[in-house]
Amino acid sequence: MTNDQHFLDVPRIMLLDGTDVPAFRVAKYLCGCGGHGVAIVMPVAPPWTLLNYFEAASACRARGHALISARQCLAIAHDICLQSVNWSGGAIGMGKVFLGLHKGSIVTPQ
Repeated sequence: MTNDQHFLDVPRIMLLDGTDVPAFRVAKYLCGCGGHGVAIVMPVAPPWTLLNYFEAASACRARGHALISARQCLAIAHDICLQSVNWSGGAIGMGKVFLGLHKGSIVTPQ
């Protein structure tokens, strides 16, 4: 089962090299294996392992999705850096970019 609330909207991003990455949706969680080898995105599903790239791409396509591209990963990282809340100094370019969970609200593995 794939739930729309388990995805995030990533806005259109212009990377520093001038590449335009169109807006896209990305899963909040790693894909798990549902019944009959179908990819599922749920917070409680264990990550699907022991499959190769082609099997992963096929499982995603079967759900109407695609594997994330390298450019999309860069777009997410760039978007993170463009948000003042992600900087230790409270403003873009001030201090360091927070890495991982930093607000103390998570105390167990997710």
